[in-house]
Amino acid sequence: MILSFFFHERSARIFRYPALLSILTITIFVLTIIYIIALQIFDKRFYKLLAYFQSIVDVFLITFFIFITGGIESWFSFLLPINVIGSGIILGSRAGFITAALSSIIYGVAIEMQFYGIIPIRFDESLRFQDFFYNIFVNVISLFLITFLSRYLIVKQEDTLQKLKEKESDFLDLYSLHSEILQNIKSGLIYTTISGKIILINHAAEQIIEQNGNLIIGKNLGHVFLFVKYPIITGNFKTTLTFNNYQKIVDLNITEHIDQENILKGYIIIIQDITKLWEMEQEIKKKEKLAAIGELSANIAHEIRNPLAALKSSIEMLKEGKTSGLNAVRLMDIAIKEMDRLNKIITNFLTYSSPGAMHFTQFSLISVLNETIDMIQPAISPNSNIKIIRNFDQDILIKGDMDRLTQVFWNLGLNALQSLNNEGVVEITVQKTGAYVKISFRDTGIGIKEGDLDKIFYPFYTTKPKGTGLGLAMVFRTIEDHSGNISVKSIEGKGATFIVTLPIGI
Repeated sequence: MILSFFFHERSARIFRYPALLSILTITIFVLTIIYIIALQIFDKRFYKLLAYFQSIVDVFLITFFIFITGGIESWFSFLLPINVIGSGIILGSRAGFITAALSSIIYGVAIEMQFYGIIPIRFDESLRFQDFFYNIFVNVISLFLITFLSRYLIVKQEDTLQKLKEKESDFLDLYSLHSEILQNIKSGLIYTTISGKIILINHAAEQIIEQNGNLIIGKNLGHVFLFVKYPIITGNFKTTLTFNNYQKIVDLNITEHIDQENILKGYIIIIQDITKLWEMEQEIKKKEKLAAIGELSANIAHEIRNPLAALKSSIEMLKEGKTSGLNAVRLMDIAIKEMDRLNKIITNFLTYSSPGAMHFTQFSLISVLNETIDMIQPAISPNSNIKIIRNFDQDILIKGDMDRLTQVFWNLGLNALQSLNNEGVVEITVQKTGAYVKISFRDTGIGIKEGDLDKIFYPFYTTKPKGTGLGLAMVFRTIEDHSGNISVKSIEGKGATFIVTLPIGI
């Protein structure tokens, strides 16, 4: 098709020597095949030499093409500057100047040979020596000007490439450093996209979940941790991973990855195997329970001994018959009162030790708190200056035993009111954090002594004259039964804050 175009009647005006053009075309194809084979055979060290050879050969081929298309009258002299630019880009600015000089010499000599008839290429008889000289001058100047301008661009390109290489090297070093840090930290780390697709996992995480990272990259986080649903909820979670014949207790801390423009980019999951820690905690809890049983026994004995002593004294005096009339009645009243006291102690203890089965239902936490506040409002004296502040607007549904949690809130709210001397503030705040909800009871009352903070949840420990010491103990028991926790912060004389943390459990 190309040759038919060259031999076309209209194209004969441009391509005056179609046979030579065919030879040139075949030569270019043959050289191209030779270059491809040379690239496969020679080592990379010879690539530059091959490029120099190709640039020099291209100068001769282009010059030959110019002359078979008319020489001084050819339209294709622009190919020489293109070859110079290509040489400069591939081999550098120095090679560009060498190619420009070689092109200028070969082209100038060939044009002169055409003028003197050494090269038998016809040209318009009206063209004089000045025209040939002008053509050579313009082409040579053009070659060197283009080479000079392209040199500036090539130097800039080389500088840019060098800087890019340096930046790439710095980036690779930084990437390698970050990868080594991520792979060598002891905590497991997983990074996911916004949709939860895993794109990074370190060795520690692979060991914890006992899976090959290459096999789970690209999968959703819920494939590894079944409790994770979309949209992903951030927070701290504990889960159990089951393997062939054993289990692992794993702690997950899911946080958002926010960029500088405050845009969510993904999620960072820190994983820790807390199986041994959990086992140690269980062992400590067992020892604490044994110690608590011993202390509880001592407290029960102390609480029972006092009414028994009073009861025994009253009965002995009645038995000896040393009292009669009103004194006898008073002693019997004391005996009955102490028996009632014993019955109350035993009843409260049985309620604490065997609270009964829990009935979990889904209910509105805010509604229960509002009802609890309404129940404790009558305990506020009309002449007092006590204010209850409610810091909760958003309704939160939780799953738990509504009656027992109502008793917890009632105890904490009543304790806060009783710590005030007819003046102050009780502030109840609800805050949702991930899969948990925090309920805090803050008061501006007398506070709790530092030495009592570690004992206030012990059974039968109380600082109130008429207290049984089972109220906060039952609160602690109920919160534990709901897989939550309770903590207290207090400064004596400045108030106290009880913080209850419960799983939403929905």
